[in-house]
Amino acid sequence: MEKVTVKIELEREDVSTLMFLAGGKLSEEQWNKLKGTEYTVEDDDLEGQAIQLKLAISGIVVGNLLKKELSEGEVSSKSTYREKLIAMRKEMEERGLMVGNIRIRRRKDKYHVMEEQGDGRYFTIEGGECNSKEDAIKLKKTISVR
Repeated sequence: MEKVTVKIELEREDVSTLMFLAGGKLSEEQWNKLKGTEYTVEDDDLEGQAIQLKLAISGIVVGNLLKKELSEGEVSSKSTYREKLIAMRKEMEERGLMVGNIRIRRRKDKYHVMEEQGDGRYFTIEGGECNSKEDAIKLKKTISVR
């Protein structure tokens, strides 16, 4: 099976913060044992979150590669991916689920009115958690009018 290798480097501060959050402190001995080592994360290490984490990391990798490719002005089969994203966004706007950089997403039993932060990530706006889709659409429309 062909694979893409993704490398993540952790600095001492990253590991120290993790240890602090876990209620401990990173010792010099622990750091010396960790630094310079390579570790392959296996699906079993992810305890049931393998699919979500792989999709998230894949999205970062593919997104950055496509962004670089498109910014260099290359035309390739990847441009059809961009066209699909544009078509999906247009469809969401037509259905009233997205206006500009504001969209509605369902999470568990609530509808969230979310705003794009400029880097592709969306966050629920203040007061944007609604009990029904209709309420969320009304709120989104009032926000987009401002």
